[in-house]
Amino acid sequence: MYSELVPTSERISSSTSQKKIGVIVKVARVFDCFNTMNTELSLAQLSRLCGMPKTTMVNIIRTLETEGYLDRVANTPNYKLGLKFLEKSYYVQEALPIIRLAAPYLEELLEETGQNVYLTTHRDGQLLYLHNCLKYSNKVKYSAAGRMLPLHSTAAGKAMMSHMSREEIEQIVRLQGLAARTPNTITDLDTLWNELQTAKRQGYALDTEEETIGICCVAMAITDAAGKPVGSVSVSGAKQNITPDRIKDYVSSIIRVRDTLSTQARLFPCRSCMGIDT
Repeated sequence: MYSELVPTSERISSSTSQKKIGVIVKVARVFDCFNTMNTELSLAQLSRLCGMPKTTMVNIIRTLETEGYLDRVANTPNYKLGLKFLEKSYYVQEALPIIRLAAPYLEELLEETGQNVYLTTHRDGQLLYLHNCLKYSNKVKYSAAGRMLPLHSTAAGKAMMSHMSREEIEQIVRLQGLAARTPNTITDLDTLWNELQTAKRQGYALDTEEETIGICCVAMAITDAAGKPVGSVSVSGAKQNITPDRIKDYVSSIIRVRDTLSTQARLFPCRSCMGIDT
């Protein structure tokens, strides 16, 4: 089974009148079909998701495969994103100075708290992971950079949302919904709004097994001079490690990193779902 989610490029309404190049839009739609639920897709599935005839789709796919942006999955009719994306992702991170600037502070936060640390931003009403510093888990470290998650189910997302207007929150919900990631996820707009107001008053947001069962998180938003949220720093770990008596200490540690990175707010690649680049 594959997800019937409409690609992001079709969900987001543009506030500009820029002229679009048709073939590039079609290629972008193909890329947008792939996500954590749709890691492999057939020609028929891509054609259906993109709303394009198979005759058009097959030419696009063959070209992308030749150029290394799509790979054929062995012994199946399916395609997956090619390794060229992995190569380009390195260049994307190299072009983001906020990651190089933040990395040593995030490492210090990892050492101080002993928990996983994440640097995130928001793009089109979703949470985007920029960088992470992780404890050893089964002797393996991995990168979450590039991962997208719903804002409403994460501490990092809620921390940023707590600095947004009601209008912005409602727009995010219209575009992205309030899907339940776990039984603890908030799926009601008014309940979410009330929690965001609490997070704004206390200065931090919590995730109590709302994104992943067994995992809790505390996060603080990074804002610009106008008070607009551009990013978030979060500490995450097993629920037995993110306890009420420890949260105060984690918040004290996060504050120092937040205050430092807030001076470089302009470097965060955030983008509002209202069609405005921050």
